[in-house]
Amino acid sequence: MEIISLACAYSSQKHIAVLAKGGIVIYPSSNCYGICCDIFHQKAVDTISAIKNRDRTKPYTILVRDKKHFAEYGKYSQCIDYYLGKHPSSLFTFVVPSLSAVPQCLNAGCETIGIMVARGIEHTLFCAYPHALINTSANRSSMPTCFDIAHISEQLGDSLEYVDLVIDGGVLMPAASSTIIKICGDKHEVLRGSIQ
Repeated sequence: MEIISLACAYSSQKHIAVLAKGGIVIYPSSNCYGICCDIFHQKAVDTISAIKNRDRTKPYTILVRDKKHFAEYGKYSQCIDYYLGKHPSSLFTFVVPSLSAVPQCLNAGCETIGIMVARGIEHTLFCAYPHALINTSANRSSMPTCFDIAHISEQLGDSLEYVDLVIDGGVLMPAASSTIIKICGDKHEVLRGSIQ
């Protein structure tokens, strides 16, 4: 496992090369530390599940660069445009019908997939990456989210040896999780959060 600073990640783009080779990256996100891999590298997806001690039947959400990228993996609609336009600084996860590009291992046989459009630090870090990424927090399942590398080390312990790169962004300020909105046709339902 290698640890680099956020500034180094911005300048070297080392995380992009690691992801392209099927590696696993821990990174600072807008609300906590996250752990990610390319959705098309099945071994890396399985390894993240093992690191987190995560139920493998639980669907993953994915992170995409922008609206055009979103439409490659899930059904895009004007409702998504509405929320992204009205709340430009907020984080959203949209649960939408998945398209054939989504590996079946990600949504556990469901016909939907949760998709987040990268904003803020996530967009800056991953805008150059061509594929969608697993989008999940860098912690053991059912345990508190982590806001610094020390707490990640405490929780994940020896499992960190399976992580290829850690981007150290220092101590993060706790922030609200993304608002989750389920969209089906012209109907939508807020599953988490209060944004309307």
